[in-house]
Amino acid sequence: MRQSAEVRRVHRGDPGAHRPGRLAVFGISIVFAVLLPGLLGPAGAVPPREVLGSGDPFGSVESISVSGGRVTASGWAVDPDTASSIIVQMYVDGSANTMAWAGLERPDVAAVYPWAGAAHGFSLSLDVAPGAHRVCVYAINTGPGASVALDCRLVAGPPFFVYGSLRNGQSGYYLIAGKTTNEFTTRMPLLDLYVLSGSSYPYAVPNDGNQVGIVGEVMSIHPVLYQDVVSLLDRYERYDPTAPPDNQVYVRELRPTREELPSWVYVAGPRQASYLRSSGILIASGDWLRW
Repeated sequence: MRQSAEVRRVHRGDPGAHRPGRLAVFGISIVFAVLLPGLLGPAGAVPPREVLGSGDPFGSVESISVSGGRVTASGWAVDPDTASSIIVQMYVDGSANTMAWAGLERPDVAAVYPWAGAAHGFSLSLDVAPGAHRVCVYAINTGPGASVALDCRLVAGPPFFVYGSLRNGQSGYYLIAGKTTNEFTTRMPLLDLYVLSGSSYPYAVPNDGNQVGIVGEVMSIHPVLYQDVVSLLDRYERYDPTAPPDNQVYVRELRPTREELPSWVYVAGPRQASYLRSSGILIASGDWLRW
């Protein structure tokens, strides 16, 4: 892959978008669609291969998601110099990478580029640590032209499941307000909810027998703010990721919601959980706002 000051990008989700042109601005190549009246024929006509000519590959990254400790990117890629499948490569945080042939069947691509055929879809996956990651996907050039960055995105890590003062409208919500991309109410199985006499703050306590679980809200954090919010909430819950769990009131764990969405949740540390089971007050409903 050619690495230089020149950046080449393609952003297209619709295979019907025809071959891009390029405009150099401040040393950066910006890809854009060029309409050539009379050359491509009537509106909606398929650009023939002779119009596309030779040059850089193009395509679209249609989805980048993180789930279960893996980041997955999918889409399609075509090189105008060949009808064969080409290689796509995914980088995570500028170093860890994986590659594969863009050879999955995509009839929608073949419908727009008949000369290329359908074998141009891709899906790439790579194990990642929980947290925010910058993911870049490249289409590797064949023949004349250069490899291009199809897309680069910052993707957030797992959302947070909050069940007490961090819920919307509660005293700690200000720490999250304006920093989420999505919020919804659900339950997290295999947990009980306790409070201590004289205290209003709840504790989630593991209980493998409780399939109904506790009520809370899933907060998806904006990718740009993700790492800052993680640090902020750790301090709020007095959780130190470097300290032994036994010495902490709360520990942060990755657990699935009832929708099987892996989410961070602060649960009572082992010693605190043992004390709560023997001396705490169980909230039978599992809902801190309704007990």
